Amino acid sequence: MSYKDYLTGKYKEKAKFNFKHKKDALLWEANMKLNKASGMDIGSNPYFYDYFEKWIDTYKSVPNVSARTFDNYVTTKNHVKTYFEFVKIKNITKVNYQTFLNELASKKAKSTNQKMNKHIRSCVKDAIESGIITKDFTYNVTVSGLEGQSEEDKFLSEDEIKRVMSEIRNGITLDMTTRWMAILQFAAGLRYSEVAGLTVDDLKNNTLRINKAWDFKGKKLGPTKNGLNRTIRIEPAVFKELRAYAIKKKEMNLKQGISNDLLFTTIEGLPPSHTAMNKTLRRACKRADVKKVTSHALRHTHVSLLIYHGMNIVSISKRIGHSSPTTTIEKYSHIINELEHKNDQISDEMIASIF
Repeated sequence: MSYKDYLTGKYKEKAKFNFKHKKDALLWEANMKLNKASGMDIGSNPYFYDYFEKWIDTYKSVPNVSARTFDNYVTTKNHVKTYFEFVKIKNITKVNYQTFLNELASKKAKSTNQKMNKHIRSCVKDAIESGIITKDFTYNVTVSGLEGQSEEDKFLSEDEIKRVMSEIRNGITLDMTTRWMAILQFAAGLRYSEVAGLTVDDLKNNTLRINKAWDFKGKKLGPTKNGLNRTIRIEPAVFKELRAYAIKKKEMNLKQGISNDLLFTTIEGLPPSHTAMNKTLRRACKRADVKKVTSHALRHTHVSLLIYHGMNIVSISKRIGHSSPTTTIEKYSHIINELEHKNDQISDEMIASIF
């Protein structure tokens, strides 16, 4: 007979449980669920799923993180449930965890698996800090997955973004909200939720304050993705244009009975959706005869061009709201690797000029 192995999520031939009948395995599973439902076994060696769920509720729920980030953690939690619902945290070995990642590798994109591994690793480190376990079973594991969109397809070249911005600015009027959002998203390298969460008074003295983001699910303002607030410089000509828009937009909102101070709103008084923004951008890409990208490509393009033009990683990381320069390096490693050859040439030329 078989039982359900929660490291693979599949029924296997009888092993240490030695179930004589499949119904015995199902009964065992039902009893395990009953024990969990009654709150049993949440002690020094909890089921990993229970511990992970409680960890998310404690540290990674709104308002500690944005609603979108919380949803990402919930997705990870669902995968943990599939594989580790009835596995004690102290019983999980590195091999077990690698098996879990290998299973995900055949189903999910590598970037998705990397994100889930990051979530689980943070939880495991807290479990070690709390003295529940002594070894990190996520240490030095291999994370792979299906090939997703290539890094080159996630951003535009300098020539391409010039053409797209030209199309977006051509014939722009006050009511073309998503066009204005596209201009600011590229100029500042913001996440779309951060653009949507801006208010009129966030634009001051050639700077932009980012201290909130729009929660599209809850239809309200919330914290930025990492809870990191920042104030960044905006190129003066672009700032002047956006500031003029902000003043006129505020006057229009008052006439339309929109009482909030959001910088970018539709006639309903709410920020345009991701879908609306992406439609605007796709149309501009088509007119500019460049590949179609989503609005997040504006952020990627902003960062990519800063790297190409020599801005240091620490400054870039602070500007775009990453939790650390390491995150920026990992995210844009493909560009950094491309520049290594250029840096080698600079080094050679410098040494050659001396000798």
